[in-house]
Amino acid sequence: MTTGLDGQFRIENLQGTVAVTVTAEPSYTAKSIEVAMNRDRMVDVSLEHTGIIPYSGTVYISTQVITSADATSLGAVTYTGRGDRYQYDRRISGWATVNAHLFDVEYADRVVEFQVNPEFGDSDAARSQVDRYAPAIGRVPALLLTHADTVWIHAGDEEWGGGNRNLLIHTDYSMGDERFIEEVLMHEGAHTSLDDAHKLAEGWRAAQKADGAFISEYARDHPAREDIAESFLTWFAVRYHPERLAPADLFAILDAIPNRLAYFDAQGFDVSPYVAPESTSLPHAKRPPTIRGTVVGPDGESLEAIGIWAWQGDRSNSGRGETGTDGAFAIAVPDGSFTLDVYAGPGCSFVGWYDGAGGITTQRSQAFGVTIDAASLVGIEIRLPAQPDDLPRIEWCAP
Repeated sequence: MTTGLDGQFRIENLQGTVAVTVTAEPSYTAKSIEVAMNRDRMVDVSLEHTGIIPYSGTVYISTQVITSADATSLGAVTYTGRGDRYQYDRRISGWATVNAHLFDVEYADRVVEFQVNPEFGDSDAARSQVDRYAPAIGRVPALLLTHADTVWIHAGDEEWGGGNRNLLIHTDYSMGDERFIEEVLMHEGAHTSLDDAHKLAEGWRAAQKADGAFISEYARDHPAREDIAESFLTWFAVRYHPERLAPADLFAILDAIPNRLAYFDAQGFDVSPYVAPESTSLPHAKRPPTIRGTVVGPDGESLEAIGIWAWQGDRSNSGRGETGTDGAFAIAVPDGSFTLDVYAGPGCSFVGWYDGAGGITTQRSQAFGVTIDAASLVGIEIRLPAQPDDLPRIEWCAP
């Protein structure tokens, strides 16, 4: 049976001494206890978190957290001329004074100055860049603009940024899909408006410790710098648009960082124009099944830190797992057929697809689809043909 939203369960008509096993894959280690049913009993079972990290990063979980169909707080846009502004530019990894095109852009109760690099051309060309990004910025929750006084817009294929009471945009940055633009802006807005007040807060530190895991590898690798921004996006998705998440993502977030979610709940954030659903019931009552397996080297030894990405055609239903010291991985996914990508290191270190015969293939056409139908799939073994550092990388990366 499955617990309710309050974590409680009830089993009737039991007699004698019974074994009760509680599982919450893939985030918690199963635990069994024996209970003597000589009377009605109330038992509490405390599960230990496995420490499994569900995502490499949270920005690309879903394009649906906020969409272009959601309301924007954008108001009037006024061109105010040219002026020298001191800006950060990732192309030079430094600061420079730029005679920028300036625009006062109204958002609800504040005005943000957009400073557009003159490299784009005249004021009309600069205005087209404002029109490209200003509506999306207006779709992020209001609190993420509270410390945003300026927006810098440069050309170049560089990552965006937050902080410095600013949002930094490089217009040629490839995010794989333009539909992720609001999610990227939410991440950077959290840096701008939340980091200073919360990343060192006693309550936040306590929530990190209590969770025992991070929501992403990016947060784990940079706990002081990235954990707020990585976690806030998932909090917003779970609390305000849970129906837009795949079941596997919903449960992965709830399992991994419940104390961080509770910390955000307690802050009374202004997330207008968004309103939490009236019902507290989650849209997916059934925990999704799990793909479980192990990864070993050519001599059969367990391999740690090997990433496995399970995905479907449009990648809307996908999940990621990473092997532990025992070489085991677990990925929560909905029903369906999935291709398994194998990554032998951090970042884009793709080495092949699971071939269905216990190994990997470097030919996309030979990738094997594993099928989930209402029950978990266990016992997959993936044997790598060489040690991870000796495997050639393939030009293919899951987003």
